[in-house]
Amino acid sequence: MDRLQEIIHTFQEEEYKDFAYFVQRFRRRQSRKDLELFQLLRQDKEWTTMSIMQALYGRSNKMAYYATRKRLYKQVYDYLSIQNKERDDTDTAATLNLIALSLYLLDHGRPKLAWYYLKQAENQAAGSEGYSLLNGILLLQIDHYGPYAHQALSQIIAKYEANKKKVIQEEKLTIIYSEIKANMEQWKLQTHIDYQDLITQLFKKYGLEQEILLHPRIIYKLIQIMRSAIIAKKEYYQFEPFIITKYKKLCANNVFTPKNIYYQFSIQFLIAHTLYRNKKFDQSLAYVADIEAGVAHSTALTKQFRVRLCQLQSICLAYTNKLPQAIAKIEELMQSKTKFEPKENLQLLTQLGIFYFQQQEYKKANQTLRKIYHSDQWCERIMGTEWVFKKNLMEIILYYDQGKVDLSEARMRAVERKFRDFLADARYTRVKTFLMAIKKVMQDPFYAQTDEFEQQIEHAFEWIPMAEEDLQAVGFYAWLKSKMQQRKYYQVLLELVRQI
Repeated sequence: MDRLQEIIHTFQEEEYKDFAYFVQRFRRRQSRKDLELFQLLRQDKEWTTMSIMQALYGRSNKMAYYATRKRLYKQVYDYLSIQNKERDDTDTAATLNLIALSLYLLDHGRPKLAWYYLKQAENQAAGSEGYSLLNGILLLQIDHYGPYAHQALSQIIAKYEANKKKVIQEEKLTIIYSEIKANMEQWKLQTHIDYQDLITQLFKKYGLEQEILLHPRIIYKLIQIMRSAIIAKKEYYQFEPFIITKYKKLCANNVFTPKNIYYQFSIQFLIAHTLYRNKKFDQSLAYVADIEAGVAHSTALTKQFRVRLCQLQSICLAYTNKLPQAIAKIEELMQSKTKFEPKENLQLLTQLGIFYFQQQEYKKANQTLRKIYHSDQWCERIMGTEWVFKKNLMEIILYYDQGKVDLSEARMRAVERKFRDFLADARYTRVKTFLMAIKKVMQDPFYAQTDEFEQQIEHAFEWIPMAEEDLQAVGFYAWLKSKMQQRKYYQVLLELVRQI
């Protein structure tokens, strides 16, 4: 897939339509080769230069093709630039706009007005801890120093020198973040990770004081990076005390302000998600309620957290025997005018499909999953291989429970072939074992009800205490157990969760 096609494949369905209007915003034509090329590149197809020229012109015409491609590239770039500006309501975007306005005014002989906006930009950057940005603003003030500065040059230079130390600190932190990410694969293979010890060693290596971990933005980024190892290892139980301890320390030091409140809600959300994965649903919902109350006073924050909060709240409701309420929450969100990112759209559709499946509304579950119009290859770029594998596994189970045994068996063969390398990875041994167990159920449903099969399942998996067991693994095991006991899947799932 070439670069232009890859960019186009990030578009959502509504954006495809919007882009067509955008291209023809000045002049409508019956036939536009740039739009024709756009529609061709939308397809999940590997095009060669020759094949795409044949589709566009019916013959080889390199000069016309590259001119059309260049025009389309510019249209896509302009469209995405405007979209990003409309969506970006962060302090950084506002500060950059102020800097651009100041430079424009300086170039057009309006230094007094330029300095007014430069001061605004300085205050915004300082308030949002944008040290690198602030460094550039202070250098601009030094470079264009004059009577409208209303402060001594020495004061501006002193601010620049003090801020420069913070910039160096930020640069060291960036190196630490990068080192953590670079070693993540190796750490994923370790049986135990002491997160605090890891941070202490890296801070000592780069000469940083632990006190900077009282900055919400810094600790949030560190937690996010550490969490990626947790997701791969499914060790949420081990991660819970680490993240809660860090959050309580921030609260005890009263570091949260209106300017950095986003990071407070973001850390709270990571705690809520960790508690959910550890089957502590009521505690998770309590954090969700706190975040909802906090973001309610800000349109921007509500927009940033709405989808994530709805997803997490609905999942917790489903696991506490409130499935109809869980379904209603996601249905309401999806029927709203909210514009979803590709990742959000995929997550919401699969979650709703799972809820319908749990409620034995198999037709609705199937219809919901069919709304994922993109190929597995496209989904893998957005969500990763493991997510696509689980989606395929879900479809196999759904077909089987609908009585479409031939379809489920065909999909099973395709999954075994397509995910051969994925299943060969030692980290996914349990997944492979579960796949084989599903296969046995499909081949002989009566054998699944025997004591022999139950014993095989008990010995096939490497079990850990239920309180520490990964919630998604519990969900898949519940399906197997429901077949062994000839009971409803959702009832078995709730029983297993309540055992904790």
